[in-house]
Amino acid sequence: MNDTKKPCNTLLAPPGVTIRREAKICIHKQTLREYGLEDLQFVTLEYDAGMSLLKIQPSVEENSSSFKVVRERGNVPIILCKEWLDENQIPYQDGPAKVFKADWNKSSETILVKLSY
Repeated sequence: MNDTKKPCNTLLAPPGVTIRREAKICIHKQTLREYGLEDLQFVTLEYDAGMSLLKIQPSVEENSSSFKVVRERGNVPIILCKEWLDENQIPYQDGPAKVFKADWNKSSETILVKLSY
């Protein structure tokens, strides 16, 4: 289900997130459009290792626990979070970029990503 390898900026794909081997989390543009997050600037990250669930929650401002969403070539939204990925033991180094389906939790306004390696 989550092992599909596709370009990060695919416009026709369902909402998704890519974890790149360069220690970047890419939130697909389609995900931002689908969930009304086009102006996303900051996020907080949480990982439940027992459930292999990554939670990406939009943050209205920068604070000590938030990450800035930067735009790469083609306006692709990227979270630079090598230390966080290492701290949470989320593998990213060995393979090509991994694409995961992204769901939306309306009540907590959080992007939910089930990680499977």
